[in-house]
Amino acid sequence: MRLILALMMALAAEPGADSPAAELMAAARAELAAGSYEQAIAHLTEAQDKDPGDPSIPILLAKARLDSAANYVKVGRQLLADRKYADALVAFDNALDLAPTDALAKRGKDAAVKWPRAEVYCKSAEEYLKKGDFDYAIAYYEKAFDLTKDPSIGKWLQAAKAARAKKR
Repeated sequence: MRLILALMMALAAEPGADSPAAELMAAARAELAAGSYEQAIAHLTEAQDKDPGDPSIPILLAKARLDSAANYVKVGRQLLADRKYADALVAFDNALDLAPTDALAKRGKDAAVKWPRAEVYCKSAEEYLKKGDFDYAIAYYEKAFDLTKDPSIGKWLQAAKAARAKKR
């Protein structure tokens, strides 16, 4: 709790007017408030170069990187929903560059890699269902489900199994 309070106080503290990085810090805070994370990171990196002894700069820089990573994750998730997997992969990679241990970014990247293949499997399964070849349809749905663990694919898999049981 004390660490959190110390971090909050350091973030809230304005650098002194005599600080060589004061203008850059003010610009970085404005950029952060506007959601311009990359620009804030650039200002903070430059501020750190000018005043490496200022303890508030690394704290604010870490916050800017985490905020930027969270924004990339948000964008990546929307791109996944829009089935723009390559773009989503780039967004999640950018998030991981900024925050290498971010669990949401790791899961998002994993999904961006696996979903294109899972969609191909599902389309193949649908084609086999149309032909009445339930065994192949089930096999492809199982591959897709094993990749994604997506509940909707699980439902399609169960429906294909039920259809096969009815056929027999």
